[in-house]
Amino acid sequence: ERIGARPVLAVAPTQDAAARLADDLRSLLAGTGLDVHLCPDIPGTGERLAVLDALAGAHPVVVVAPVSACVEPLPSPEAMAAASLTVRAEAVLPRDDLVRNLERAGYERVALVASPGEFAVRGGIVDVYPPDASGPVRLELWGDQVDSIRRLDPISQRSLEPLADLTVRPALLAPPEGPGVPLAAYVPNGGLVVLV
Repeated sequence: ERIGARPVLAVAPTQDAAARLADDLRSLLAGTGLDVHLCPDIPGTGERLAVLDALAGAHPVVVVAPVSACVEPLPSPEAMAAASLTVRAEAVLPRDDLVRNLERAGYERVALVASPGEFAVRGGIVDVYPPDASGPVRLELWGDQVDSIRRLDPISQRSLEPLADLTVRPALLAPPEGPGVPLAAYVPNGGLVVLV
């Protein structure tokens, strides 16, 4: 079977060992088109979401993770999908429903959005900073309709270029109820889990 035919989760004993293995694999697999991702052992939502996306992506990938990251409980893939919200320009979305969804997803309400996992509300404007985004986004509502979605400059608080849609995923990767699932639950059928 050729390298990269299916996704692989390589489990290393420590974060240092995982980092070394990821570096070695990047060197060995350079030019093959196969992506190598390192899953951090410190729960960082943005980094973990990138790893989960890589495992669920259309092309095979190698994810290297320390044991500590593999046993950290995560919401199931189904719970993650249910907790995510895709907002499109011109869609109907009552502001109060949006605020409730953000609070349930672990976002912190603040006066001005500056860090991942925060949101702010001023009238019909809702600013949100998803943990896996490069910066905050402003949703401008007109009644119950999304009038516009724009990137937001966190320093000047001014709207920037428009976006067609925005997927808002949980700010915290804690299981909603129950014990949660390990990282291996995100490896698709046919994928490999390898202990190194």
